[in-house]
Amino acid sequence: MIVAVLLSACTRGVGAARAGEAAPPAVQLPATSGPAPMFVTRHAGSGAADTAQVLMVGPLVSTAGWTAFMVSYQTNVDIDDRAALGAQSDSVLGRLRAMVAERPDTTVVMSAQRPADAMGRTSGFRFVYRKLPDGSWARLH
Repeated sequence: MIVAVLLSACTRGVGAARAGEAAPPAVQLPATSGPAPMFVTRHAGSGAADTAQVLMVGPLVSTAGWTAFMVSYQTNVDIDDRAALGAQSDSVLGRLRAMVAERPDTTVVMSAQRPADAMGRTSGFRFVYRKLPDGSWARLH
């Protein structure tokens, strides 16, 4: 089963295709045993698990004309723990590397989001990666 997901064009000032241009194609994400892939990482020693569930993937087109590939995922990692969050982002990107490698984009935006609290508020943080000449990805700080 293939699930097509596309990043909403209404996310924080990010526009869809400009007038007269075709919208970027949706990305085909293979479905696993649920609505989206769930990745679990265990901490050495404690055995505690960090989870990341992919919410959506797709092209990101700015109104300024630059493009990127966006992966949005829900995490149980504390948003303020940037080291753990960065390590998890690296891991999720690593697991999606084959899909990302098929894209022409040289920038990937990894958007980590916490589940909504009782008041419906969410928090998140984004990491940006650039493709290096050797084909590897480097997280920008």
